[in-house]
Amino acid sequence: MVATGVRVRPSGISRRSDPSSGTGRTVLLVDYQFPPIAGSGVQRTMSYATHLRGLGWTPIVLTVREGEHGFHDTSMLGRIPAGVEVHRTAAVEPVRLAKRLVARRLRGAWDYGARSGRPLLRSPRWVALERWVFFPDRHLGWLPFGLARALAICRRRSVDVVHSTSTAITSHLIAYALKKTLGTPWIADFQDPWVDNPLPIFPSRVHRRLARVIESKIMHAADRVTVTTGAHREFLCEKFPALARKFVAIPIGFDAAAFGGVRPRRSEKFTVAHFGAFYGTRSPAAFLAALTGAMQASEELARDVEVWFFGTFDAAALAVVEEAKRVHGLEHIVRVHGVVPYREAVGAMVSADVLLLVHTRGLWGEKLVTSKVFEYLGAGRPILALTPPGETARIIGRAGAGIVVEPGDVGAIRDAILGLYARWRGGRLDAPPTRRVADEYSWRRVTARFAAVLDDVVSPTRSCP
Repeated sequence: MVATGVRVRPSGISRRSDPSSGTGRTVLLVDYQFPPIAGSGVQRTMSYATHLRGLGWTPIVLTVREGEHGFHDTSMLGRIPAGVEVHRTAAVEPVRLAKRLVARRLRGAWDYGARSGRPLLRSPRWVALERWVFFPDRHLGWLPFGLARALAICRRRSVDVVHSTSTAITSHLIAYALKKTLGTPWIADFQDPWVDNPLPIFPSRVHRRLARVIESKIMHAADRVTVTTGAHREFLCEKFPALARKFVAIPIGFDAAAFGGVRPRRSEKFTVAHFGAFYGTRSPAAFLAALTGAMQASEELARDVEVWFFGTFDAAALAVVEEAKRVHGLEHIVRVHGVVPYREAVGAMVSADVLLLVHTRGLWGEKLVTSKVFEYLGAGRPILALTPPGETARIIGRAGAGIVVEPGDVGAIRDAILGLYARWRGGRLDAPPTRRVADEYSWRRVTARFAAVLDDVVSPTRSCP
């Protein structure tokens, strides 16, 4: 599937119709998840490919031709910059085959909502089976094809640095093999923790032990390891003290251009919108309980409020929403939209009155920052952040972008909703976040930080911070 203006050659190489390409040194960006695959994880490689050419680097993207993924947005193909060389390879997709074999028994088990509009994530049965069988991830079948193409690229032209990101650990395996085979400098990027992920992503101790071995090999072989927050960097420095000089924090960003031309569609309702996934311990329960309490305290709010949920739910989170709608009469207030194309999501962000962020205590809430935080900053709407003290709270506070409340404090969340509603009624809810802080996280600025790491890898004059 190719968007207008993109030419795909039989060789699996595509580039925008403008033949210009960057000058200077070359970086090979290895990433299974690249448009038309969609989701928050694709923004990093896409944005690096967009902005590196103005920073003295020529990006080449290596990805899969037809990826096995729940989210696809063909409109994102049009955002691939003119002149960027994209190599797309075949892959053996065992998950796709398994779906066909068990389709009748697990009908809908892998329905993320991207194609049907349903908001339900894959069933626990399927997820458990997948994690047992496909290790280190479900995309391992891309490894031989991606590696063969990567070797061909590196032998055909000079590649100064290889970069891989953790949307698929298989991408790291390809880069690791390149490092061992050709000695090409390598930057391994972890957008989230893998071995130390607080979610139960490993089905057994054996799987976790093997993951630790792979992680250790990646950390030792890579020339730099980038993460998305300073707190995550400090964690890795403590875990691998002898490798501390390798670890660099480069935040996630947002595409300022995507928000620049979008006009908000104001509603007569007081709209609160959430974007992203609810799964595991990340639940809408506290917010919905607080909303119910706020509606009981204010008849005007009960008349005016509307809640939009964009994204996915696991079965438990979806049950919470359905019960709240049934028991507390929220059927006409809470609207579940499922997954929508990126452009539509951006339009909804800038049109909402309040943007809801839900975190949990622990590693996710305290040390990591989800990509939606930066998208919210780009949208310029007030944020209601249910998050503990930590990285996310610090960024929102420094930007003056909204209200931070402990995620489980239903009373405080209720009061925050009532306060925001009062400001809305009084016409005082349009104050944007501090643009100076938000602009720090534009992808152009973030990519400049990445380019500095690239420069340091090929011409080391100092240790990266």
